[in-house]
Amino acid sequence: MKTCGEFNITGYKIPLSSTDTPARIIPFGDIHMGADGFAKSKWSEFCKYCRDLDPDNTYYIGMGDYFDFASTSERNILNNPGIHESNIVEFDRAHMQKVNTFIGQVEFMKGRTIGMLEGNHTWKFLDGQTETDKLAVALDSTRLGVAGFMRLTCEYHDCRTNVDILAHHGLGGGVLLGSSFNKVEKMQGVMDADIYLMGHDHGRGIIPGRPIMWIKSINGGESHDVRERQRWFGRTGSFLKAWEQGKPSYIVDICKPASDLGHIEFLLYPKRTKDDGYYIQIKGLS
Repeated sequence: MKTCGEFNITGYKIPLSSTDTPARIIPFGDIHMGADGFAKSKWSEFCKYCRDLDPDNTYYIGMGDYFDFASTSERNILNNPGIHESNIVEFDRAHMQKVNTFIGQVEFMKGRTIGMLEGNHTWKFLDGQTETDKLAVALDSTRLGVAGFMRLTCEYHDCRTNVDILAHHGLGGGVLLGSSFNKVEKMQGVMDADIYLMGHDHGRGIIPGRPIMWIKSINGGESHDVRERQRWFGRTGSFLKAWEQGKPSYIVDICKPASDLGHIEFLLYPKRTKDDGYYIQIKGLS
């Protein structure tokens, strides 16, 4: 098993006050803090950008791989019972310092983070928690596992409707852009949702899916009409550089394209029409 293999569900309420003021959903991940290629300046820009946003309308989703320590193969080595516990304690102490540094940088996300995924680079402390557990507690959030289903209950005055998000830390998508998004699109076969998210391959972008058609009863059920439900697919970007002169990288080894640094966003607008009542219009930003 390359990750924790866990799936969890969480619900989250999002109040909306105006049809002109959307809720902003920001997935972020594959930061790889501590790696040689960690894009520190880009990460700092991201944190400043988020701090300047209206906190009352901004929400976050952690997509995993917040740190670069440790990969699956490295965890197998460190789990060797022949390693003295005192050395593991030192690993714990060193890694906890990184976790505390990270928490200080994202303190603005506290109480605004819908959920946090595990990645394939993770460390389990002697107390049984991973760094994702500790980040989730510090941010008043929920640890989801490598996959998570998030039901956002959007409340506009006395009306409520749901926006569903299925997120997975991700699978590699190949070199071509289409290959990357094919993996995300296949998530439709796993579970019904409005937004599907993947990280891991360090690609970044949003594409709209084919609309799903459904039948709506109108005029008290005396007649019917066709409606569309738009789906969205997102690869959530990275903060790990590649192709740096003189610095070894597995990206260079396999001649893979450079990472698309940064993040993506979704805007949720409350809308109301005479025929359809209250619904949420989703727009993607990348």
